Amino acid sequence: MRDSQFGVFTGWQVLCEYSRAEMREIIDRGAWVQVFRGVYREASTPPTARLRVEAARWCLGVPGLVAAYGTAARLHGLPVFDDSVTHVLGARPMRSPRLIVHADAADARELELVQGTTATGLVRTVADAARTLSRPEALAVVEAALDRGISPAALFVQLETQRGRRGRVQADELVEIASAARVPARSGEPTGTAGPAPTSVRPARPARPDRAARRPTRCLAGGDGVRNRIPDEADRVAGAAR
Repeated sequence: MRDSQFGVFTGWQVLCEYSRAEMREIIDRGAWVQVFRGVYREASTPPTARLRVEAARWCLGVPGLVAAYGTAARLHGLPVFDDSVTHVLGARPMRSPRLIVHADAADARELELVQGTTATGLVRTVADAARTLSRPEALAVVEAALDRGISPAALFVQLETQRGRRGRVQADELVEIASAARVPARSGEPTGTAGPAPTSVRPARPARPDRAARRPTRCLAGGDGVRNRIPDEADRVAGAAR
């Protein structure tokens, strides 16, 4: 039973095998730990994101809860800080110190099965995280998503559906920053590195050759219009004959 419920069990399930006194003694001994009201886990079982989502379903009696926000980010393996608060989507909003039910709408196409748990998909999760997390943490999440091949365009499309939501401006800015850092400055540069900003550079003037090394020149237009030309051998011979 516990394996099929990701390690959680309810009080009434326990009472099928133990008396109330035995149950209380085990809890007081620390062998069982309460996750949410009426739902427990063994002390040796870590409170993973999927365990807490499953506990929330049993606690609220709503099998259709969807992992969201930071909880979904942890299921997707995104770089978010450990948060003891479990975030889920549900029809009836609720807030407690350890469980928050958001009444956000979610299209079925935005949901995925992650580690056996229904959660918002990667693009939706990144968009939500970019809006609601602190700026440094949100930027790390966006960068991780781009590293996985999620395009900035997909994130902007998702954010467009969240117009007017808290943190929308921050999310747009962070996607722009993260995507700009991955645009190569010149062809041949590896993707993910940003070269220096382009500048307008005037072509360098060719170095003036040394006078002594210049080839002999003649004035083709007639007269002495070109000064400082070096006379060739025929000129010198003609001059000597004058």
